[in-house]
Amino acid sequence: MAVRPTAFDPTGGVSVSHDDLGHTGAVAFAGVRFGRDADGSVNPLLIEIACPVCGALSVHPIGGGCDAARIQLLFARTYLRRAVALGIPVGERTWPGIKARVKARVAALEGAERWRLENAATEDDVPDG
Repeated sequence: MAVRPTAFDPTGGVSVSHDDLGHTGAVAFAGVRFGRDADGSVNPLLIEIACPVCGALSVHPIGGGCDAARIQLLFARTYLRRAVALGIPVGERTWPGIKARVKARVAALEGAERWRLENAATEDDVPDG
């Protein structure tokens, strides 16, 4: 089972739950990483979360996988904090701009109906489902 986000802190860190083993804990923002393609290049459509207790690693697609709302929110918060490194234009480095960017990628990969952050007015709005 997955290591998934359960709550978010203002520094970009995330509380996680490792469903299989019942582990819980916190992952600092530096520990939230984008996935890698087979050639080793960074893939900003995948995000990795490691269990802080046992190190088990889950890789989640931008559409959200097992917990669409919280994983999409994790992507949006990470894009917001890494906008410069991702080459996101200055005018799009706002919550509405980042949300639109993530929404477009979710829609392209999994369909518009998969989007769960429509009512998230800020990066602190954790959706229910």
